[in-house]
Amino acid sequence: MPHTLTSILRDFDADGLPDDNDLDADGDGIPNSIEGEGDADGDGNPDSLDLDAAGDGLLDSEEGTTDLDGDGIANFLDWDCDGDGFGDAEETAANTDPLNSVDYPRSLLWVDFGYSGVETGASTLPFNTLGEASRAVDAQGVVNIRVGVSSETGAFAKPMKVEAIGGSVRVGLEF
Repeated sequence: MPHTLTSILRDFDADGLPDDNDLDADGDGIPNSIEGEGDADGDGNPDSLDLDAAGDGLLDSEEGTTDLDGDGIANFLDWDCDGDGFGDAEETAANTDPLNSVDYPRSLLWVDFGYSGVETGASTLPFNTLGEASRAVDAQGVVNIRVGVSSETGAFAKPMKVEAIGGSVRVGLEF
């Protein structure tokens, strides 16, 4: 009895086209030629066969190929699409919009008295005064302060936890 070899071709997105002949093998609307064969999130799947290439909890089809924050990384590969310093996965978990830089988690903010630059309260873009953080943080939220000294004074208008990270912190006029 003769044997017949049958080749089974993979069709990841089940569109009827074998992946080798499909210009968008994962069906996310982003061509394979743009996604490439790299593995941005390190999950073992090439980006062209990964519906969430950045591994940030957002589908590539939602993020698209634009570069919202202008950092040179297309949104579908960017851990922080809107450039506010809060990762897309963190923002999604906090029910804030990872594609809107003014909508970010406010339950955990950071202060670095020596920081100079864009401030959102993220660990990578901290506020540089305790006053800014105390006004921005949610009630019952946490403000982490990196080691340093500040002469600012004031009162907190809502309950929050303030923690020194990495050593001592001095705030106020009397040192």
